Amino acid sequence: MDRKDEFSEGDAVRIREGTVLSFFGTVVRVNNQDERLTVVGRFETQPDSDLHTINVSFSVVEKLGRVAQDIETILLVEDDEVVRKLVSEVLDNEGYRLLEAANGVAALSICAQYEERIHLLLTDVIMPGMSGRDLADRLVPQHPEMKVLFMSGYTDDVIADHGVLDAGTAFIQKPFAPDVLAKKVRDVLDGRGQL
Repeated sequence: MDRKDEFSEGDAVRIREGTVLSFFGTVVRVNNQDERLTVVGRFETQPDSDLHTINVSFSVVEKLGRVAQDIETILLVEDDEVVRKLVSEVLDNEGYRLLEAANGVAALSICAQYEERIHLLLTDVIMPGMSGRDLADRLVPQHPEMKVLFMSGYTDDVIADHGVLDAGTAFIQKPFAPDVLAKKVRDVLDGRGQL
């Protein structure tokens, strides 16, 4: 397990017992010269704790697989703070990099300042000030590689006027289970999640 080319950013890993007790996380930095990894994750005995960052030798790390390809970035736009935190936690646990905004104006500001690629816009449909559809209509022309996934807890007849139920549009109905959200996000990023 100590080959230099064995690890890359986004790998899901477990720190072997004896060094750190059952620590699971995602590789965020690989230092091939010193054969060390920076891993963000949680101790198995504290699954609800805050994320911890540790730096460890290649030799004590077991690779479990890929969490997210090349640490994809998701812009999460949700006006309900509780829902935003829950969605953020689910996607963070899947290994994605998250940018969070409480409304469309904040999301536009984040996009204007963020210099790296944003792979997915995950936005609520109905929000104060600017709808998710209006936000997507403003961002996608500037970032044509950005995929869009709409979410809403409203019924179809309420959100139909927002154009998110049209063919070719990715949509997920709230409430959703964490595994359903994770699968839908992966499908959309991989080009399989449209209606």
